[in-house]
Amino acid sequence: MWFKKCTSQFDAGLFATRNTLSYVSRRSVERSVLGIVLLLLVFVAAVPVHAAEVSIPIIGRYSTLVIPLYIPPYPKWAHDVVLNASIAWNNAELWQNQNNNSASVYTFVETNDGTATSTISFSMPQAYAGIAVGWTNYNFAAGSRTSIVGTQTFLDPSVFNQSQSGNVTAWRYAFRLALHELGRVQGLGSVLDGQDIMDPLCTPQQAGEVPKLSTLDLFALHVLALGNSPQFVTLPAGTQNQLTVAAHFLHRTFTHSKTNTIKNYESCPI
Repeated sequence: MWFKKCTSQFDAGLFATRNTLSYVSRRSVERSVLGIVLLLLVFVAAVPVHAAEVSIPIIGRYSTLVIPLYIPPYPKWAHDVVLNASIAWNNAELWQNQNNNSASVYTFVETNDGTATSTISFSMPQAYAGIAVGWTNYNFAAGSRTSIVGTQTFLDPSVFNQSQSGNVTAWRYAFRLALHELGRVQGLGSVLDGQDIMDPLCTPQQAGEVPKLSTLDLFALHVLALGNSPQFVTLPAGTQNQLTVAAHFLHRTFTHSKTNTIKNYESCPI
């Protein structure tokens, strides 16, 4: 999710938010609420239990390791940006587990034959317009609040439209936004780290920076792919939470015994 709006070199709100069935009302104030909670902990907790831990909340886990993804074919530049974001996540997860061929990984696979369980739309429902440029809704398995069986992701047409095809700033921001929402699709929640792609807020300055995936993001997806669905995933003690430029994963080949060859990335200026 991305909050607030601002102006940039193209006419669009630059911050999106995300809706889950269980977090609808409180996500729009999560930073301020979390800040208050942390402040209260300073005064009332003798020992800050999680002070040294690096964690990410979990929305749920996708019920299948292969995630069939529908991306609208037009505008082509917007299609290619979202496809690149899916490939970046695929390759990043392979890289995270490249020395562990027994590990399970999630894989986005683009499809347009009607079998997609996750869909992208270059539109924004009126209910979310004005507060969001990216929004993901979840379908959970019957009787479950953690088993994701499908998603619908909306991307603001004021960003993802043909008139922005020659705007490099728009391309780069769209890549950041697509990465963030595809992280949501896989079940990742928010982290309060301005450099991590899963931070729900960013400043106008950050909107122009290259997006980065963290060790925490990828470790959390590894945990989910193994079949677990905890409320939080915490990095193991002694593990450094490193940040890697997402575009790095578009220009390298990674192998894994459980996956097929990943489609080459589409050319775009990111």
